[in-house]
Amino acid sequence: MANIEKTRRALTKDLENKWGFVIYRTTYKDDAEWKRFMDHINTRTRLNLEDEGASDLFSRLDWCVQEDPALENARVNQVRE
Repeated sequence: MANIEKTRRALTKDLENKWGFVIYRTTYKDDAEWKRFMDHINTRTRLNLEDEGASDLFSRLDWCVQEDPALENARVNQVRE
């Protein structure tokens, strides 16, 4: 709960602030599967926030998805570069 309160305080300082994670897409074979994956992440995140009494944070969530076909099948160390 401490991380939730810390996030909430940071977001309160500036109404334009967002929070989230960077996701690197490394497969481009199936756009429908990618959409299902992102829908799943959004659903699980929303449900987890609701369970923690922090559903207000969901509207401020920003997945910073990095999409670059050059990353197709890239390994972790390649993405880091």
